[in-house]
Amino acid sequence: MNVARGVRSGVCGMGLAVWAVAGWADTPAATGPQTLSPAEAQAVVQGCVAQSNTTETFARQPVKVTLVVDLAGGLRVDDVGPHTMAPAGVACFSEAARARTAGLATQSGLRPGTPLQVTFDPAPRGLEPIRLLVTVTKEERQAQHLAGVACHEAAYARNPVIGSKVVMELHVRPDGTTKKARVTKPAALDDKGRACFVRMAQTHRVPVHPDRPGPTTVSYVFAPPRSPK
Repeated sequence: MNVARGVRSGVCGMGLAVWAVAGWADTPAATGPQTLSPAEAQAVVQGCVAQSNTTETFARQPVKVTLVVDLAGGLRVDDVGPHTMAPAGVACFSEAARARTAGLATQSGLRPGTPLQVTFDPAPRGLEPIRLLVTVTKEERQAQHLAGVACHEAAYARNPVIGSKVVMELHVRPDGTTKKARVTKPAALDDKGRACFVRMAQTHRVPVHPDRPGPTTVSYVFAPPRSPK
């Protein structure tokens, strides 16, 4: 997200750090995704890559499969990228993504329309070969962006000493909604500003790895409000 004023993008536009994913999936299971070791997960990725394209460049690109929770609580594949992939590769990665997320919507109480992204990395560079993220829509990102700008502009008008960066600790549910939030920085932010940012966090979903419970730290960076001409 390119913004002159407002939230600076991190992961999916929310400034979140990438977390590790605890589990891996090979085949769908009735009670949820099965687990694979990193080596087994890498074998799944390479098997799909072999069906996708023979070029070395393509074999080094992460493949991202986006799924959406349907009205019945299941998951449908919405997009597979890169879009130059051979049909056999699309089918292979789609099935692997379904296996990775089997039973997740029901277990985590994900609402219909919630998007999930499964990343398959042929060259993980220290990251997990298969990573899962409950993402947010473009409209949700924009709504949070506008709410954050409003909170910052009001607080900055009361006290410019607050600067441009606001850091929050969030306790996020598996569906991306925030159960608890608090502002940790800046210390100069007044109670009214803190309450505004807490409302923002509790109103809008954020990207989350459903396999990794516990608090997370989110940083928002703002530009100073423009002076009226």
